Amino acid sequence: MIPNISNASLSVIYKDRLEELRRSHEKTAPFHRGRVIRKWLRKEIGCHASFLSTPSVKPFLKDWDDVRGGKTPSDKVASSVKLLPEPSQRPTEVDDLTYERIRREQARKRRDDIEWGEARVGRKIRKCPMVTFNNVFQSEIYSWQCIRVRIELPDSLWDSAKIMLQFFRWLRRERLNWVDVDDDDILEFREHLRSKRDSKEHVNKVVGVIHSFYRHQELTGRLKYRVQVYQIEALPEEMRDYEFPIKSELRIHVSKRGVKTSSWVSPWLLKGKESSYGKKATPTDDVIEIIHQLLHNTKHGLRNSAMLSAYEDCGGRRKEVQSIKVAQLPTPQQLHQLLITGDEWVIEVTRKGQDEEAGETAPLRFRPVTAMRLLSYVNGPRAAIVRNTGSATQQLFLKDNGKVLQLDSVTKLVTKVLREAGFPNSTLHKLRSRYIKNKIKVRLDTARAHAVKIGPASNWTETILSGAAIDMNHSTTESLQPYMYDIFAEETANGGPETLENLQHRIRESQRILLDIQMRLAGPLEFDRILREIEVSPRRDEIFKRLSTHAGELLRAA
Repeated sequence: MIPNISNASLSVIYKDRLEELRRSHEKTAPFHRGRVIRKWLRKEIGCHASFLSTPSVKPFLKDWDDVRGGKTPSDKVASSVKLLPEPSQRPTEVDDLTYERIRREQARKRRDDIEWGEARVGRKIRKCPMVTFNNVFQSEIYSWQCIRVRIELPDSLWDSAKIMLQFFRWLRRERLNWVDVDDDDILEFREHLRSKRDSKEHVNKVVGVIHSFYRHQELTGRLKYRVQVYQIEALPEEMRDYEFPIKSELRIHVSKRGVKTSSWVSPWLLKGKESSYGKKATPTDDVIEIIHQLLHNTKHGLRNSAMLSAYEDCGGRRKEVQSIKVAQLPTPQQLHQLLITGDEWVIEVTRKGQDEEAGETAPLRFRPVTAMRLLSYVNGPRAAIVRNTGSATQQLFLKDNGKVLQLDSVTKLVTKVLREAGFPNSTLHKLRSRYIKNKIKVRLDTARAHAVKIGPASNWTETILSGAAIDMNHSTTESLQPYMYDIFAEETANGGPETLENLQHRIRESQRILLDIQMRLAGPLEFDRILREIEVSPRRDEIFKRLSTHAGELLRAA
C-alpha cells in the first residue's frame, strides 16, 4: 500500500524542483508581460496553482521575474534566494512511486479545460468549443456540439460545454463513469444544484443539456438502449417492457401554421416558472436625477452621464450599447433635422440571440436630445482623449488611455453610484425595466388616443405587449405581463393614466444638456477669469513673459 504524504513533504518536493528549474532556465524561461509564465511553471513542477502563491514562494518568483526581465543581475540574487531549509531540517524524502502518484493527482486537477475549436457546417467553418477532462479530449462532447453548431450560437455552445464539464467533475467526485449514468444520478445532480440555491430556470437548463448529450450518444450508437429515444413499436418484441436507465418524454409541438414536430425531453424538469420581476428595485425618476448629478461629479462626468442617458433611452443591454461606434451617430445636419421633426435616431447593432458572424442586427432607438448629448461627448472629452493618445478605435466610450471602456467597468461604475444614491438593491439592467414600462405606457396612450378603451381584460394588451417585446428584443411576451399589470394598478391608484412621459423626458434631458454645457464651459471661463486678474496685476508683463516661455516649451515638446 502506498503511504500517505504530508503537505510539508509535498511542499519540499515542489520547492526542490522549483530551485532546480530556476538554475537550468533562469535566463531562458518563457516570459510574458514582465513575468515568467506561471502556467509553464505549474506544468514543469506538477504543482497546483495555489503553491505558487504561498508566502515563501512569491518572493522567489518575484526575484526570478526581475532577473529574467533584466531588472536585476542574476549574480546579486541567485545566492541570496533560497526556498528550502538546510538539509538537516528537511522532512523525510518520499520514494519515486509516491511522488509519481502525487504528480498525477496534481496534473489531473489542472487538466480540465475548454477552448475554441472549429466545426465544418457545409462549406462554412463555425466556432465549436472543445472540452478537455482529466487531460483527455472528450470526443463525445465535441461530436454532440458539432451537431448543435448548425442551430445554436457560439455563446450557447460555450454555456453547454461549461455545463458538461461541471457535470463530469461531479461524476469524478462521485467516482462514476459517464456511460453508467442513470436517472438516479441525474436526479442526485439536480438536487445538488438546488442545494446551492440555483434558480429553477438554471436547473432545468442544466438537466436539459445533460439529457440532450445522452440522447445524442444513444442516437449515434455510443450507448445502446440506455436512453429512451424509441417509440414502443420500434423496439424488439422482447424489449417492449424494458425500463430505460435514462427515461424521456415525447413532446408534440404545433407551430402557428399547424406544423407538428416531436422531440424527446427529460421528464425531470422542475415544473412551474420563476419570474425575476420585483426581485430588484427599479430606479425612479428622482433616483435617476440624483445618479446623474453624482455622475457629473466623477472624473469622466460628461461621458458617464451621457452613457447612462443612452441606456435609459434605448433599453439596450451592456454589450449592445457599448458596441455603438462614433460613425453611427448623426451628423450636425442630421441632428438639426431630428430636432425639428422629433423623430428617433436608429442605430443597428447585433443584439442578444443574433448571429454576429452572419451580420444579423436589430435597432436601438434614441431621441434627439440623447443623440445631442452623445455628440457633445464625442466632440468634447472624447476628442481630447483621441488627440492625446492617438487612439484609432471607433467605439464610442473610451478610457483615458484611448482604450475601449470594458463592460465590467460600466457595471461597477453604475453599481457604485446607485449605492451612493441610497439605492443599493438595483443594477444597471433594471434600467431596461424602467424603459419597457415607459414604452408600454406610450403604446397604451397611443391606443387610447384612437378611442380604444383598454383595461386588464382587454384583448389589446397582447398586441401592446407584442410590440413591446420587439422593442426589448424578447422572443415572447410572457416576461412582460407583470409590467402591464403594474401599470394598470398604478393607474387605478392615481385615478387615471399618465400621458406626459415624453414631455417629461425632454425636460429632464434638456436640463442635463445645460449641465453638460456648463461643464464644457467651466475651463474656458476659469481661464478668462485668470486673464482678467493678470491684466490688473502690477507684475503683468513678467507673468505674460513666463507664460509665453512655458507655452513655447509645451509646443516644442508636443
